[in-house]
Amino acid sequence: MTSRTRFCLTISLIGIATTLSPATVFGQQSDSSTDRQQIESAWRHRTDVVKSLIVTADVVEVTKGRGPRAAEPPGPFSEDVPVTDRTVSATIEFYFDRGKAAIMENKQVAPDESSVNLGPKTLHATFDGQLNAALHEQGEFRSGSIERKATAGTYISQNTSLLALNLWLQPQLAFKDIGWNARGLTIDNESTDVNGIKCKRIKIPRSSRNWTSALDVDADNDWLPIQWQTWLGGRLTMKLGIDYAVDQNAGRVVSGWKYTHYDHAGNIEQTRTAEIINCETNVEIAPHDFTIDFPIGTPIWEDTPAGRRYYVLEPSGMVPVEKQKRKPKPQTGQNRSELSTTSSGRISVSL
Repeated sequence: MTSRTRFCLTISLIGIATTLSPATVFGQQSDSSTDRQQIESAWRHRTDVVKSLIVTADVVEVTKGRGPRAAEPPGPFSEDVPVTDRTVSATIEFYFDRGKAAIMENKQVAPDESSVNLGPKTLHATFDGQLNAALHEQGEFRSGSIERKATAGTYISQNTSLLALNLWLQPQLAFKDIGWNARGLTIDNESTDVNGIKCKRIKIPRSSRNWTSALDVDADNDWLPIQWQTWLGGRLTMKLGIDYAVDQNAGRVVSGWKYTHYDHAGNIEQTRTAEIINCETNVEIAPHDFTIDFPIGTPIWEDTPAGRRYYVLEPSGMVPVEKQKRKPKPQTGQNRSELSTTSSGRISVSL
């Protein structure tokens, strides 16, 4: 029987280190390959040790208000920029099992004088090793998507709500998924202090020279990522600080994080502060946790090598529709998904 460890946390998130410009962030780089080998070994070891993971986290998102600027009409799954600061409370459930992954994110927007047609909003995204699926729901609006590929899709791999977990659990893959090349990392000789933690500073390149980044890692504790910052054209765009607690099976595991996004003037545009309230490592996870049952009537698009295809889910299966007219047409081709109807009036899409 797989061992199971849980912990519940009420730890306050530690503040993030003072923001530095790229000119002062990167010191003299080390030519030694020893640190690089230790980093890669520690990162691979962590991925090997944590074979499966279930996490529940409470997240508070604060978006700065637009002030007197005119608002733009919101879409069915987006929010109008508020006049005053807007607070969104969310609960995230994350499942991971040897590369398979799933997220359930439930958001509740606090009402304010600029709120229009807002209410609980849910994202459910899964990757079962072969198929990516996602379902957005907010009130009467609903939208789904599927894509066949060998890696997790953007709703998981590029989701800022999961960035801290992905950087801790599988950093090399996480950097690759968001456009950074961890194979080309360089390490500064000098250490830097991040909230009392002596860290090594790593520079990770991107294909565009306009982008730079600094990853601060704890060399004394398995090279854990403590802080990550990115710049575009010398302007700080984001900063992520990660906190840890001790798990009996996996050692140090993520206990919370704070993500900060900056506008073009260098002001804070949005923050997301998270606290993990439950974490289970190396547990058995049912296969159905990595699949989605789409409600009948859901519009679904499928990304294929030949382009995007559009469907509406009917009791008989996914019926192709024109992008504009959304009228059913005969099913053709070999990319039709197999479907099975559930007793709840929902349909599970599978290969």
